[in-house]
Amino acid sequence: VQVKYCWTEMGIFVFVFVLGFSEVGGLCSFSCARQTNRPITAVVGPRLGEVASFSCKTPSIVYIKEEPNECYARAGKFIVLQRRKNEYACFKVLKTAENLLVFYRKWYRCYLKRPTLCEVCSAPDKWTYNVYVEVGNKDALMQAMNLKQSPIGCTLPKNCPIKNPFTDFPCSGCEAPVDNGHCCAGCYQPKWK
Repeated sequence: VQVKYCWTEMGIFVFVFVLGFSEVGGLCSFSCARQTNRPITAVVGPRLGEVASFSCKTPSIVYIKEEPNECYARAGKFIVLQRRKNEYACFKVLKTAENLLVFYRKWYRCYLKRPTLCEVCSAPDKWTYNVYVEVGNKDALMQAMNLKQSPIGCTLPKNCPIKNPFTDFPCSGCEAPVDNGHCCAGCYQPKWK
């Protein structure tokens, strides 16, 4: 909310009240399968051994190496994470279960102003394949080791502009629905249940 005062040409004091809307927090959440208190660790990909922790109390935050990364924007299988105020990275989730997470990701980049999901996901970085499993779950680890690397498929959310026709392949919007993390049993139960 901004309050501005200004003088008109005739010397009449005018009071201008400007209501500014900012993006509403909390609309970007991780899937219900991720909203557990069980940490997961990288077993395939460039960040082997990296641990990520999620929580149902804060469904839009993941702690990677104990550093908070916030779910900034999401469209279908694409999620943009934000860390350190101006660093953003795009992720495309292929499979999520309580004990397994398979995704492609781009590296974090610095932006001078708040970027759109399309800007972050169309950054020129290459996508890297990653598999994380629940820490200490031997069955999930065996499942991950037997996974065949899935192709990424489309590389941009629907309606994002194509910057590079050789690497940018927009989704059609008809892909299988994705759990958006808004209808989870989670920690909180509605009072009417």
